[in-house]
Amino acid sequence: MNRGASCSSVLTRSSVCTRFLGTLMLSSAWRGVGAMRLRPLSVLAATGAQARTAPMLISARQGGTMRVRPLCTLAATGYGAPLAATDAGAPFHGPNAQPTSTLGRYARAKARKASSTMHDISRPTVGLAPARMPPPGGPLFYGGLLAREPLIDALRESLKPSRLERIESRLAQRCSGVRLVLENIQDEHNAGACLRTFEGLGGQHVHVIETVDSLRPSQAVTKSCDRWLSLHHHPRVDSCFDELRSQGFTIIATHLSADSVPLDEIDFSKFDKVALIFGNERRGVSQISAESADICTVLPMSGFSQSFNISVAAALFLSHMRHVGKLTADMEADELRELYIRWLILANKSPKVVIERAGLADQVPWL
Repeated sequence: MNRGASCSSVLTRSSVCTRFLGTLMLSSAWRGVGAMRLRPLSVLAATGAQARTAPMLISARQGGTMRVRPLCTLAATGYGAPLAATDAGAPFHGPNAQPTSTLGRYARAKARKASSTMHDISRPTVGLAPARMPPPGGPLFYGGLLAREPLIDALRESLKPSRLERIESRLAQRCSGVRLVLENIQDEHNAGACLRTFEGLGGQHVHVIETVDSLRPSQAVTKSCDRWLSLHHHPRVDSCFDELRSQGFTIIATHLSADSVPLDEIDFSKFDKVALIFGNERRGVSQISAESADICTVLPMSGFSQSFNISVAAALFLSHMRHVGKLTADMEADELRELYIRWLILANKSPKVVIERAGLADQVPWL
């Protein structure tokens, strides 16, 4: 057989493929542009090559013709015969071996990818994804913490299981008992850093007081994490404080004064819910916020600096809240359900179409 025959001509000639089906093994070594080398099994054995399974291109008999398929595809359809994959007689023993220069980096990367996908061929890709588990040891989320319902089922259908698992595991760790309050934050990078830190530590509700400056977080800093948060905007300080106190929150302002208490001296076990207020980068919290707060606190410092950047201060305060056991999962089932539906809508590309197709548009009138 002509060694320079192209791959397309070799694969389309059924007589040639039928004649050598029992004695030939397809080599995964490519010669030139679009050329494949076919070698008899006896020649491969004489040159030291062994017939081993390789995650490259292998052959399958179908309808009298020879077809080339990825190994992961053939494994799913039942084709699993070991094949020899050689390059000029040199054996290639899988993605961890060092292939010769003929294969190149592209073929090596393709081999690794094919090898890794072999373990995922049985993963479901269509239909209603099964209910997933939160972090190891936690209770079943959907169907356990949350009862199944048609609206959630419809929104879950179009999402991959891995996406659902990520959403549910994050939701199961969400905290509602610690609120972040930002008053007149001016710098967009500081605002974005505060939101990103709070979201990353499991917080959910952010109250924004905008008496002077509006909150405009930098998307380059937030990385769109603010879309998963619940933002509450207030035009005045008193309206924010009234809403928080009606829900049982203790308001703690980060403010340097003669009456301020160091953060590590506050016993947070006495408070059921806590709201932390951070003020403007230059002015700090307003006077009315400092006077109306239940406690004013500061971070203990040992250097010449008298203050931290607001984003750094917020990270330190919130990290301390998590360390003392306040910033932990505490959401009730009703709030979890509302947030879960909202996150599923955010994760879907066409949520309105999905909901209308299921005939459940009346359950989400705000969409």
